[in-house]
Amino acid sequence: MKKLSPVFGQGTRLLVAMVAMLAAQPVRGAGPFTVNTTSDTHAVSAASSPNDSGGHISLRSAVEAANAQLGATTINVPAGTYNLTLGEIGIAANGNQTNTLSGAGAASTIVNQTDGTNRVFNIDFNSIGGTVATLSGITIQGGHDGADGLGGAAILAGSITSTPKDVLNLSNCVIQNNHCTTNTTQEPGGGIQMAGGDLNLTGCTFTNNSSGQSFGGAIFVLAQSVISSLNVTNSTFVNNSMTNNSGAGPDGGGAIMIETPAGSVHNIIGCTFNNNCATGNSGNTYGGAIQLNVGTLNIGNSTFVNNAASGQGGLGGAIYADSGTVNLTFCRLAGNTATHGGGALYNHGSNGANTTATNNWWGCNGGPGATGCDVVASDGGTMTYNPWLIITNTASPGTINIGQSTTLTASVLKNSNNQTVTAAQVAVLIGLPVTWNGALHGSLSGAQTTIQANGQATE
Repeated sequence: MKKLSPVFGQGTRLLVAMVAMLAAQPVRGAGPFTVNTTSDTHAVSAASSPNDSGGHISLRSAVEAANAQLGATTINVPAGTYNLTLGEIGIAANGNQTNTLSGAGAASTIVNQTDGTNRVFNIDFNSIGGTVATLSGITIQGGHDGADGLGGAAILAGSITSTPKDVLNLSNCVIQNNHCTTNTTQEPGGGIQMAGGDLNLTGCTFTNNSSGQSFGGAIFVLAQSVISSLNVTNSTFVNNSMTNNSGAGPDGGGAIMIETPAGSVHNIIGCTFNNNCATGNSGNTYGGAIQLNVGTLNIGNSTFVNNAASGQGGLGGAIYADSGTVNLTFCRLAGNTATHGGGALYNHGSNGANTTATNNWWGCNGGPGATGCDVVASDGGTMTYNPWLIITNTASPGTINIGQSTTLTASVLKNSNNQTVTAAQVAVLIGLPVTWNGALHGSLSGAQTTIQANGQATE
């Protein structure tokens, strides 16, 4: 056998070493890609380029190219209205990807489904897991689930039982006018369905989304076995709904429905729920704004106004705790209604629900059930709402003579047990209107008409 010369042998070893070194390098995604057309087109060769047949990069072609990469990819989506004409856009169909869609702001970057049948985005369609998708500064609208009847009219996502679980992050997005429209109770999530995994929302608005007869007019969070979470911060839910015409159910969650395994923890902080509804025309409906089924839900510094669970079997106009634990604190609940109990909150204690709802404003000084206040109800378990927030009115000095004046101070810095709270804790009451009237043997002047940043108003 011929022996290799030393020079050739060293070169071979060097070549092998270089190949091994290159193979060891982490695989990185191409890009970032920047969309440069509002047309809806496919990539010609997604594995090598995001370009469509005209040499442009559309939103769809950029996503297709990102899907073909093994590493993280960012897609920049400039201002414009992106009308989809080729069906839903699938992100990371086979999981195990990290993709970011970055818009120019929700008022400027609008992704609009036009066909009246398909949803807008489908993330990790095969539920493989390991996908992290981030969307920011985008409006997502016009989606339906008619093509497959799986729910999630704007976004369908989640790893179901797979681990590592999927994560979906939305920041400063608007999800509006998306609808699950077929007549079954198995198509939940009018805006987003997160079927296993963590859903994180910051500074988002959900408006006029509906889930037909299914759970979760705006959001449905489902986790069959994997501990998952919903974290919502500084977001708004307005005019989202579900309507039960099926005679089956019960169904609920006009804005949000959470159904997760024990051990799952969810947080809603600094949010507003206004005019969301669950309507039972034929079949019971619960939770005009939120329904929780198993897990722990922490709600703080949030506002619930004019939400309703109406019609047949309506319970929990704002919140329905079906099972699990709800902790509600420093929130404002006013004008919420339910036809069969718990205008603001219903605790289904006989099914294992436990609710602690202390230091909240229920619409009047008397607390839940007093004239002018919202109502809570429970059929067992633990339902605690004492103490609650009140408004006080004091005069300084307390006694005056004819011709003298005093300063009146309305304050929301006390609870019903005369314990002091801070202005930061009662942030949901700052800026609300104050009406001064009923002066006797004198007149009122210089009145502040709203609660000021210090938690007080003076006259």
